[in-house]
Amino acid sequence: MRKRLLILATIGWVALTATPAVHRAGAAEGIEPPGPAPGVEPVPPPPRQPNLAPEQEAELLAMLKDKRPDDYNRLVRLRDENPRDYRWALGAMWRAYQQYRNLPADMQKVADQAQQARIKAWRLSREMRAAKDDESKTRLRAELTETLQIEFDAEQKMREYHLAQLEEQIKRLAAEVKERAQQRDHVIEENLTRLLEAQKPDRAMQDRPLRPEGPRGEGPRGDSPLRPEGPFRGRATSRPRDGAGHPAAATSRPAE
Repeated sequence: MRKRLLILATIGWVALTATPAVHRAGAAEGIEPPGPAPGVEPVPPPPRQPNLAPEQEAELLAMLKDKRPDDYNRLVRLRDENPRDYRWALGAMWRAYQQYRNLPADMQKVADQAQQARIKAWRLSREMRAAKDDESKTRLRAELTETLQIEFDAEQKMREYHLAQLEEQIKRLAAEVKERAQQRDHVIEENLTRLLEAQKPDRAMQDRPLRPEGPRGEGPRGDSPLRPEGPFRGRATSRPRDGAGHPAAATSRPAE
């Protein structure tokens, strides 16, 4: 039960802080606990989450303790009962927290309100299905309806915020496209110059000898007196040898 609530909180948090997906045709409009809210596609958590650094874990736990004590308490209990699931939940929540902390303060409050209403609605739906008498069902139904209204209004504010962000981004992109169109000739000329300059050989490569340099900075191979040209290169101090491997007899230099 606690693990399911924690997964629900994690998935719902990701769905609230991320940009909402377009509602799929034919999606159900009813309550589907513990799945995502209507109109918000689930964000499936990866099977493995990266381990957080100690300071990241401390930052996340401090935020949960301050703003979401219920999630904090469930996470701490999970840490004691199942360390492996705790690491998974911690990694998934960190991903959502990365987006959450970039929201303005007022939108963080809206996201908290929507998430709390969502979890409460799931709990009320379970209680209503388990209720035996009509009076309890009527009471729980009224409370559930009110909770869903709060959740809807909060989610609507989040969607309006994301829509405003997208509209602002589109305006910036449209301005950039318009400015680029006005600089068409200049952009083409710059690209032409860049491509032609890239075809020119480097001056340093032109002055560099074709043969590779020898070891220890002694210059190009073959130019050093220690590395003469010919088949005996690298054995400048040794005398030529005959076919049997014995040193060949020294020959006198012919007179000019």
